[in-house]
Amino acid sequence: MTIKHLLGLFGISLAVLLFTASFQSVPGYMDADYHLYLGERLANGDGFSEDLLWNYLDSPQDLPHASHSYWPPLTSILTAIGLWIFPQLEAFSAGRSATLLLSAAISPLTGWLAFELSRKKGTSLFAALLAIVPIYYLPFLTTTDSFSPSMILGLIFFLFIVRIESHNESKFLPLALGITAGLLHLARAEGLLWLMIAFLAFILPKSLKGKGKAGLFLVAVGYSVVMLPWFVRNLAQFSSLLAPGALKTLWLASYDELFSFPASSLNMENWLASGWQRIVAARGWAFGQNAVTAVAVQGEIFLAPLVIMGAWNLRRRPALYLAAIAWLLLFVAMTVFFPFTGVRGGFFHAGAVLQPLIWVLAAIGLNLFVDWGVGKRNWNKPSALGIFRGAALFYGIVLSVFIFRQRVIGSDLTDPNWNQASTHYQVLGKELGSFDVVENTLVMVNNPPGFSLATNGSAIVIPDGELSSSLAAAQAFGADYLLLESNHPQGLDQIYETPENAEGMLYLTTIDGTHIFQIDSGD
Repeated sequence: MTIKHLLGLFGISLAVLLFTASFQSVPGYMDADYHLYLGERLANGDGFSEDLLWNYLDSPQDLPHASHSYWPPLTSILTAIGLWIFPQLEAFSAGRSATLLLSAAISPLTGWLAFELSRKKGTSLFAALLAIVPIYYLPFLTTTDSFSPSMILGLIFFLFIVRIESHNESKFLPLALGITAGLLHLARAEGLLWLMIAFLAFILPKSLKGKGKAGLFLVAVGYSVVMLPWFVRNLAQFSSLLAPGALKTLWLASYDELFSFPASSLNMENWLASGWQRIVAARGWAFGQNAVTAVAVQGEIFLAPLVIMGAWNLRRRPALYLAAIAWLLLFVAMTVFFPFTGVRGGFFHAGAVLQPLIWVLAAIGLNLFVDWGVGKRNWNKPSALGIFRGAALFYGIVLSVFIFRQRVIGSDLTDPNWNQASTHYQVLGKELGSFDVVENTLVMVNNPPGFSLATNGSAIVIPDGELSSSLAAAQAFGADYLLLESNHPQGLDQIYETPENAEGMLYLTTIDGTHIFQIDSGD
């Protein structure tokens, strides 16, 4: 593909993304809220620290607290860069500027990878256009989350693999592959997998021949350049190379236990005590849910058979079988080891690294399907390719619009669903102001980063369990108010359904379905 083609695809993609972004005035959900919140703190010189808690997994003792004990920092750093470059813009617009530009680059890089693997311009263009209508991923490519960095880094990773195949003497490419693996780890908690895949590229019998030990060394050097400073920071803050929060999720017996307080209850002993029947059933459920994600989200239903055809055609290429190993390991990890977080977005997030390659395989698979039709049904190849590509893109546009409207806009263009949670927190913040809430008041809510962005206040998450767990967390961190929303821990059902004074809680008022309680500190 020529530079002109790549720039054209970038421009079209950016235009689509800017249009969709116009309906999103806030990050929209906790992951993205967190990265904007941390980006602002980094841009303001507060470093990797937070004055909120959205989980208790690393057993925090007080606030402010070391940040990124669960999610890695790359997206927060990119967000901070946007805020540094565009200080005159509103925070969310500035913060997502870097991820928006990365998102716009996904299409041309997808086309580039498709050309490297197929050597066909039409196939490359079709793969690039599929990336412009990404269906389920579209709402998430325009906010402050790891989707666009993951896709871009995944594309670069496999472009390096393809290039290493044909550049036997290049020392730069294995080093660059290691740097990319490091950046993938800096973007996603399961990013260590990509270092393993980079190593396998030089170990497997059918891998990159003639580059073995030197390639392994250079990959390790590149990875260390990126990750060693972060490992040193983690050791200093958590006495652990890896963020301790994510590792604790190995012992979840339900998703809500992610918010357990204290997190010391999350251990192998309690996990085993939940019973083998429950443990096995959870993994069976996760297998079914992740399989649906694989077909419906990653394969976009109609592309799935084409992806399989394209993968089979390229099965001897290192980029393909390494990608297959990575996908299988991700599926197993998010099904067997992390079933609850895997189903609740983990597999969807992690799969973003491979999604551009899936579009490439679909484009190659369509070519093979049409070749079959030419041989078996006497199709006219140019006409058949045009019809099927056009139909696939039309279907992708329709589904993208449908999913975006459902997820982001809702029934009212003037009041998109995406922004309503933030608006609600703003209303609650004003109501708290009527109770003479002071600036350093700590509040317990469902989404602490979202509340902090909306109100500039500090917050900790309502823990899983009974009212006693909430009171214990409130006492440990000095929380003054509890905002009990319709989406609340099951153990608080009674106090939500019948809001009234309870032990340690003084009921104040209800705003749009959220009950406000003042917490009795016992002083």
